[in-house]
Amino acid sequence: MRIDYKQLRPYREYQEARLLSRRLLVLQLLIAVGFLLFAGIFWYLQVVEGDEYRALAEENRLRRLPARPGRGPLRDIDGEVLATNRPSFAVYLDRERTSDPGREVEQLARFLGESPDGMLARLEAADSSPRFVPVLILPDVGLEVAARIAAHRPELPAIDVETDPKRFYPLGPAAAHALGYVSESTARQVRDGGLLPGQRVGQTGIELAFDMELRGVPEVVLEEVNARGRPLRRLDTMTPVIHGRGLTLTLDADIQRAIHEAFAGRAGAAVFLDPATGAVRGLYSGPSFDPNLFSGRLSPERWHALVDDPQRPLQNRATGSAYSPGSTFKVVMAAAALADGVVGSGERIFCAGSRSFYGQRRYCHFRGGHGWVAIDEAITRSCNVFFYEVGDRLGIERIAGWARRFGLGEKSGIGLPAESGGLVPSDEWKRRTRGEPWYPGETISVAIGQGPLLVTPLQMAVLAAAIANGGRRVHPHLLPGAAAPAEPIGLPAEALAHVRQGMRDVVESDFGTARRARVRGIEVAGKTGTAQVVRLGEKNPGDHAWFIGFAPVENPELAFAIIVEHAGHGGSAAAPIASRVVARWLAERGRDEAGETLLARNDRGPER
Repeated sequence: MRIDYKQLRPYREYQEARLLSRRLLVLQLLIAVGFLLFAGIFWYLQVVEGDEYRALAEENRLRRLPARPGRGPLRDIDGEVLATNRPSFAVYLDRERTSDPGREVEQLARFLGESPDGMLARLEAADSSPRFVPVLILPDVGLEVAARIAAHRPELPAIDVETDPKRFYPLGPAAAHALGYVSESTARQVRDGGLLPGQRVGQTGIELAFDMELRGVPEVVLEEVNARGRPLRRLDTMTPVIHGRGLTLTLDADIQRAIHEAFAGRAGAAVFLDPATGAVRGLYSGPSFDPNLFSGRLSPERWHALVDDPQRPLQNRATGSAYSPGSTFKVVMAAAALADGVVGSGERIFCAGSRSFYGQRRYCHFRGGHGWVAIDEAITRSCNVFFYEVGDRLGIERIAGWARRFGLGEKSGIGLPAESGGLVPSDEWKRRTRGEPWYPGETISVAIGQGPLLVTPLQMAVLAAAIANGGRRVHPHLLPGAAAPAEPIGLPAEALAHVRQGMRDVVESDFGTARRARVRGIEVAGKTGTAQVVRLGEKNPGDHAWFIGFAPVENPELAFAIIVEHAGHGGSAAAPIASRVVARWLAERGRDEAGETLLARNDRGPER
């Protein structure tokens, strides 16, 4: 009998022992490789990448917190406060102290009895900002809300209430477009400008133009926290806080109030300058708005009401809207005619009430005609026929050249956002934009301030200042001492004298069109204008009323431009505003005992 040894028990035990030994050897090799792998990883992390991971560990232990600086105040030329800060509370969410920020916000909303939608939207908008930066979820809350949050602190571990001063504008709507307003930084400003979420920055007006100086630099402090993010102690100040610098402006608060009161809610704009330096004393656009609305919690309904208002209260008409100048442009025409010698100082032109130019009859506003008129009287009576003839003699290129010397057709450089440059037409402009040449008949319309000619109230105030100061173009500015040197326009003294005399008689003579601009105790010079408004498919809404000028005639202190939209004649609608503001200016400086105005309401005379 033959025995298979492989079936014997000792052999099987031997084979099983060998297999077990091999498995044990493989396991030992795997364990050794694992230890070597872990050792290599530990060496890499601790030696090669050690500095980086130590820094990350420190980041978990340390937290950088920004402290918002106070925004600098704004004052007028006499030191009156135009913009300051009022005490307020704000609610912030610290995302590092909660694993579910959305749930924290919803719980806060339940405690306050408010909808969480707005707070959640703010939280979502802050996604791109560093997690250590607190998110502003409720701005401008009162003491009662702050106390209710404090009462629920155990249930709201990631919610903080901090004092957060808000901007306050004592003049309210009276200086809204000049000062502008501040509101929370937008997502783009946070992303591109390095601002903090919820940080209040200038959005329009002076607040935007000088935002860097006013907002200051936030303080960044280094704080040690525990594993749950609770603060333990302050370690260091990484960046010291620099509070915003206060600014004194050239504006005069009394002038702003006087303009606002005189406009009484009507649409239009007014600019008052120091004719010697170009310092802006008053800048107003109406209808206005209350900039304090933007300092608090502006509801979507209130925002849409402002944006959708057909009267456009957010539009700065003083610098951003361009209008036909109407008859106020005749000041430029008269100066150009005398300077270029196309009309002699003693020359008279006959006005029969109308005249034909290039096959088209053009009419004067006084259909009976003014008879023989010299240039002084043509300004005073605003004779269209006289200036039709002047425009025909000058031609569009010379008219455009003189208009630009006075600052029309380009931005003034005042520094306010969204300034319009207006438009001074020329042959080159028409060929470039419309593909056809300029026709001489079009010059006749431009000669009386119509056609494609467009100006801003600020530009017209610069024009009035040039007549007032002896023929120098000033550069309007809002900070004292920031004036650029005035540029001589090149007006001969004789030409300037005739223009000034004509403008003086517009107000002070019995034939003038702006006798309602008179001010007791001084002489005022000016020029009225009526700018036609044509809207296709609409009923004529009414012409715009212009008045530009300066006062007093001797040693002028103010130059101004005023437009009242759809108000008709400049003499009846815009001139009284100038009278009221000039009287307030004089009364403020003790130049007129009562600040009374001589409006001559029963003796209006011709208005144009």
